[in-house]
Amino acid sequence: MAGSKLAARIVEGIVAGGCVTFAIMLLSWFEKVEMPMLASIISFQKLDDVKFWAPPLAATAVTVFNAPSVPVLLDTIVVVAASACGAVSLVSLLGASEVARALAAGFSMLFMKVTGLPVAPSAAAFAVLFVDNAKLRELGIFYVLMPGVSGTIVLVLLGVIRLELLKLLGPSLKRCDPKGELTQCLLPK
Repeated sequence: MAGSKLAARIVEGIVAGGCVTFAIMLLSWFEKVEMPMLASIISFQKLDDVKFWAPPLAATAVTVFNAPSVPVLLDTIVVVAASACGAVSLVSLLGASEVARALAAGFSMLFMKVTGLPVAPSAAAFAVLFVDNAKLRELGIFYVLMPGVSGTIVLVLLGVIRLELLKLLGPSLKRCDPKGELTQCLLPK
């Protein structure tokens, strides 16, 4: 029995790790493709290009590809956007400081707990990154959209595709693994 549990974890790890790897590669590719018209429309001509990558998105990808259902995925967008908005507000009020950094992380956690939304550590990382990075602070409120929400939306869409594919593959997986010892953990809840 212990061997089948380990094998199931390995299968789940390979699928999740492969999804995270693909998603980060896709975001990196999107980051290289210039999209000036879209950026101009989204930012009312303030930005030259749409941004899709920031390091906290790696944590977001790990969260997304471990989500058991679509509603959990959609909540991730709300948490990231709200946390980044909070950081923008804090910097506007307090300036970029250690206090603003600490409050940005703390308010992110407070928001997740009070709303009952899933805990997404990457949301606090986005908030703190905004406080710490002068270049990002130049974006102001558009930081929330790019790369925070733009990258998160791409990841959530990929997460939804993953869940739908696994749902479609469910009958085939059942035939290959009737007891579900290796594949049950892959199926959406």
